[in-house]
Amino acid sequence: MNTELQGEKWTRRARKCKNWCIGLRWRLSRGLFAVPIPLLTPYLGFKVCDVLIALPFIATLFGFSTRSALQGDVPGSGWPPTVGLLLTFFFVVRRNSLLLSITGISFERGLFYHKISAVSTTLLAGLHGWSHYRASNTSEQGNKQAKVVTGLVSFGGMVLLLVLSLNSIRRRFFDFFVRAHWILFIIVIVYAVAHGATLALFGIVPWMIDVVYRIVFQVRMYSHGSSDSSQGNFKQLPRGVTSQGQVTMVRLGDNMLRIQFRRERVDTEEIFEYKAGQYVFVCVPEISLLEWHPFSISSSPAEATVTLHVKVVGDWTQRLRKLTHDAEIGERVPVNLLAEGPYGGVSVDIYRPQTYSHFVLLSEGIGVFPLRSVVTWLHHEQASRNRESIDRVHLVWSVYTHTELKTLLAVENLSENDPDNFFVAANPHQKPSFHNEIADVFTFDFHVAERNPDTDCPVEADNFVHFGSQPNYVQILQDIGTDCKRNSVHRVAVLLCTSSHTSTDIVSTCITLSKTLQVSFDVHIENFDF
Repeated sequence: MNTELQGEKWTRRARKCKNWCIGLRWRLSRGLFAVPIPLLTPYLGFKVCDVLIALPFIATLFGFSTRSALQGDVPGSGWPPTVGLLLTFFFVVRRNSLLLSITGISFERGLFYHKISAVSTTLLAGLHGWSHYRASNTSEQGNKQAKVVTGLVSFGGMVLLLVLSLNSIRRRFFDFFVRAHWILFIIVIVYAVAHGATLALFGIVPWMIDVVYRIVFQVRMYSHGSSDSSQGNFKQLPRGVTSQGQVTMVRLGDNMLRIQFRRERVDTEEIFEYKAGQYVFVCVPEISLLEWHPFSISSSPAEATVTLHVKVVGDWTQRLRKLTHDAEIGERVPVNLLAEGPYGGVSVDIYRPQTYSHFVLLSEGIGVFPLRSVVTWLHHEQASRNRESIDRVHLVWSVYTHTELKTLLAVENLSENDPDNFFVAANPHQKPSFHNEIADVFTFDFHVAERNPDTDCPVEADNFVHFGSQPNYVQILQDIGTDCKRNSVHRVAVLLCTSSHTSTDIVSTCITLSKTLQVSFDVHIENFDF
């Protein structure tokens, strides 16, 4: 009995310590590290944390490398790009890494640091090469032809990686980008280590172990199960988010797909638990066992069905669409799919009730679906879990055409426990609708760029659609900020899922309004380039 009481005591302490650490992380994020800076944040993505830590560290590497190059110290100019290469692999954020768990940074933020590290490493490698060129007249450096060859090959691979990673190339030729990325980074690794950058292995080896585990072991386990040797019976136990045969896909239009599966596995009765704003990695073995792609979850954690929306924009998604080639639009097609997750989350603290009472969600096109997950979850929190701190939630959605609106609002009758419309009602057993049932807390504005009203607009959304208009984000944010100030609220959560150009303008507006209204606009960004 004393042992059990002691165990419960330590469990309570551990839980209390965990909650304190999470709270401290969010306080540091809001008060220091994630604070935006005029011009730097909207246009370059740098925040206070970067100015205090990341940029000085990068500047130190460049300063040391430049000084070593000017002094003819070729080996000395070589360790900064080695450190940069280590950090480049450290920031390869594909799953829930230790970095994400400790810092709470978003998946997009992790990729941002990966890109910054990659660019810095390439420039530092160029400085190292220039250092060797300046010292090439000395006999000490002139006889190291092997070093020259390995250095040039590694540097050339870095440059090609950067070129192929440009957004215009990566999005249009994604399959080529992925294959070239694998080939080139292996070349960079091998020749960099042969050149003498062995320190980079501290970032590379753990990442390679993770890759091998996921490709060789995890795919097989998700497909065929794993052996349970307990009690002497080697039984194949299923693993993963979904079981085979419970995933369906629907073609909503020419370039839009919807994937759905039940939260409860039919074979093990396990429940897939996730938070609003998270994503899963998806693999379709019929296309490729080596390709895992991240997709935001469109459904709310309160729903019985997990929903993903896929826009057909690249080679892989085009092959995915071909799986529904023989089906009519709206017809369900079974698909063999492996899913892993959930991962990530919203980078502002929307999950704890005491942080925010006002929420603004701004989206364009398919970017509405990650925000739909958040809105429906907040609706459930307010209606079914008595989260009384929610005072206002405003969703703005902008599309170009009537067709896009109707495609993304496509309805499909499911069971009584599933949503058959865009937003769920307070009670999961009630018919979902746009109608606000909680005293004007939830409001919606949908904007269609085409001018002529569409008589076939879904009835549920008819009162919220504005034709021939674009949202006035400045006015929307100012209204929310004014309401916060009037009610002595000091923070508002702003969630963006728009194009990068729109996000830049909105972030600039948030910085300006934070100063003029004395209300902090805390921004989470997911860029959807259309």
